[in-house]
Amino acid sequence: MQNPGVKYIMIADLNGRILAHSDHKELGTYIKIEPATFKYWEKEKSKIKIINIPIFKEDYPLGIIRVGISEESINNYIKNSFQKLRKYIFIISAGILLLTLFFSYFLANTLTKPLSKLKEKMANLRTDKLKLCENENLIVCKDFYKCNEINCPAYGKTRCWLIFEAPKICKKRYNIDCHECFVYKISCGDEIGYLIETFNEMIIKLKHYLIELEKSNLEKLKLEKSSAIAEMAMVVTHEIKIL
Repeated sequence: MQNPGVKYIMIADLNGRILAHSDHKELGTYIKIEPATFKYWEKEKSKIKIINIPIFKEDYPLGIIRVGISEESINNYIKNSFQKLRKYIFIISAGILLLTLFFSYFLANTLTKPLSKLKEKMANLRTDKLKLCENENLIVCKDFYKCNEINCPAYGKTRCWLIFEAPKICKKRYNIDCHECFVYKISCGDEIGYLIETFNEMIIKLKHYLIELEKSNLEKLKLEKSSAIAEMAMVVTHEIKIL
């Protein structure tokens, strides 16, 4: 009876008395015994397909099993099943679409924003604004390693790998290069973070080179002034001697 389309099922004995029926009201009633009662047959009545199955023990008939099946109910069940399936497919598709949009938005925020910041900082190079690109993942080496080297120039500071002399102290204490250090790797986070920190390292080095270049230019200017003064003094001395 749990199968789709089954309207009733019954078992009758040799005398046609109904011993079991899906409708309890039919229990104890009789069916008409005909020559074809104890033979297998199928026929349709009032849009119900009736299947008659005889029960034998060896050659002796014991009774029958009779099942009524509605093809209309089966068709309706199939139709409803397809409607439910389409509904489930629609819900699953909508869920997948929402998840795709969510992950796209997440990836856009994760990748696009850091790249936009990096692009902005790189554009500042053309206007001589040497500013570092922001990185929210930075950690402090003293907190990570529980370091007590208060004399270290990078103690309590972020981007310890960019501070002069600090890499030498870490190499001596932990025997590891800055770019292989967990502090550096965690601070970078992903490929975008590595790109940002590489850019920042380039900015720091560029600032250092510009400062050194400015110092060299000042020294050169001083030498040129001293040379000019010395040359002028020599000319003045020569003129005095002539007079």
